[in-house]
Amino acid sequence: MGRRIAISIIMLLASFYCGAQMTDAMKGGNRLFLFGWDNDLFASTDYYYTQGIGMGIVNPFLETNPLNRLLLIPGKYNNVWYSLSLSQQMYTPKNLRSEDVQYFDRPYAGLLLLNSSVTTSNYEKKLILRSEMTLGVMGPMSGADFVQYHFHDVTDNPLPNGWNNQRSNWPVLNYNLQVNKGLGSNDYFDLAGVGVIRAGTLYDDVSMGINLRAGFLNPYYKQLGLPGIGRRKFEFFGSLTPMLKLVAYNATMQGGGNKNENEYFLRSDEIEHVIFQLKSSLGINYKNVGLQYYIIWQTREFIYGVPHEYHSTKFIWRF
Repeated sequence: MGRRIAISIIMLLASFYCGAQMTDAMKGGNRLFLFGWDNDLFASTDYYYTQGIGMGIVNPFLETNPLNRLLLIPGKYNNVWYSLSLSQQMYTPKNLRSEDVQYFDRPYAGLLLLNSSVTTSNYEKKLILRSEMTLGVMGPMSGADFVQYHFHDVTDNPLPNGWNNQRSNWPVLNYNLQVNKGLGSNDYFDLAGVGVIRAGTLYDDVSMGINLRAGFLNPYYKQLGLPGIGRRKFEFFGSLTPMLKLVAYNATMQGGGNKNENEYFLRSDEIEHVIFQLKSSLGINYKNVGLQYYIIWQTREFIYGVPHEYHSTKFIWRF
């Protein structure tokens, strides 16, 4: 009973998986509530990264968060954003019905993550720097098995019967750094180079690409696509973000440091070390409310896999 109560609380507070657009707010007075839901339901797949759900807050009082002392903050900036979010994510193989280990497929993996981040922007240099510390757990303690099983039960979808094969609990400690450098912009268009580095017990990888936005826009380096900031009260925009990722380690496929021969995982030579991802989105902001919808497609993550697509919906409220 206690476990069910704890997981119910997780469902109410649970995560926000996402990038900088959804987890930052201005120190000057903006306070944001954010909710996000990732799922591959509309892509008609229901495997690999299959669901993420959660919420986050942005508020100037988070400046006192002791984790900020571990984050990179440059000496010169115009605005600073402090954020805190909790996220739950689920990864599964293709065959959900079987209780047996699905060899040559993606292992079951559940994540429960607390993300603390600081984002700064420099108008003159058109530079945004985001540093993030991720703490949490991968394994049964994430509650992912309980949530997905009952979600599928309620929605009358095939039950995921193989969660008993997920690996033992593994602590997550990751440091992530993202840089956006403006390459050109006007009132209806902006282009930026994007670089991401992640290192720790969950992911070790480097990504690089570009972010193109077009529409009725406020300057991205002043409001990061968030509502209620800038001279335009109404924004409508689309974006396209191609990224190339170089992967050294992915614990959701390769297991944590405590893996043993009785637990299924993929070896380093069985995962793809170069992955291409394409993210497209539509967003609308009106006064203090924003809604963004993403489609994320990427090439296969392991040699036995196939390309995968999932969709993401983000709701933002400035209060």
